[in-house]
Amino acid sequence: MTTAYPELIVGAYGWDHVDWQGVFYPDDLPKDWRLTYYANEFRSVYVPQPVWLDASMDELEKWADDTPDEFYFFLELKGGNGDAKFIDDVSQRIKIFDEKLRGVIAHDALMVLPDARCYYDAGYSDPAAGEHGHVCWRPGYPGRLCDVALMDAASQQQDQKALAQMIRAYLDQTGPCEVAWLFFEGSPAISVLHETVTIAQLLGA
Repeated sequence: MTTAYPELIVGAYGWDHVDWQGVFYPDDLPKDWRLTYYANEFRSVYVPQPVWLDASMDELEKWADDTPDEFYFFLELKGGNGDAKFIDDVSQRIKIFDEKLRGVIAHDALMVLPDARCYYDAGYSDPAAGEHGHVCWRPGYPGRLCDVALMDAASQQQDQKALAQMIRAYLDQTGPCEVAWLFFEGSPAISVLHETVTIAQLLGA
């Protein structure tokens, strides 16, 4: 009997990686066109906190406008819990993404944002984070019906067979969801993202 997996959407931690220049991005592609180019190949991105917090409101609007309707953002969030000014700034920024914001991945288990779905990074957060929201899956962590996975540098160095096993392990515990998300942290090789998309298709995800 074939397991019915949710659709798996693969993305990277940011879209501006030096190693992608000339390999994924054409050498003559302007830097401010890279997000649009990336969004034509992949359907989501996990944006590092310094990138989206340092960007102007106009830049954030441009990101939303320059990507397809079915492209989604996840935003990294570290610290700031209890700082009303920080939380207000974050709240104003996430509103700009509107329906294109799929979630905020927080490293603080007590971070609660009223305007966003919060996921808690199992690699950093207190195990009780699941009481406050959704927990991200990582290789080696027990399944908790997660629909967002974070793959670190060690995961990216696996051969194709080991990578496929990790992807299957993640999909096996996603629970009753239609879409699951998988992001590679750091500066992943573009080939790893393409391999993961192919593996997902072979698994029927």
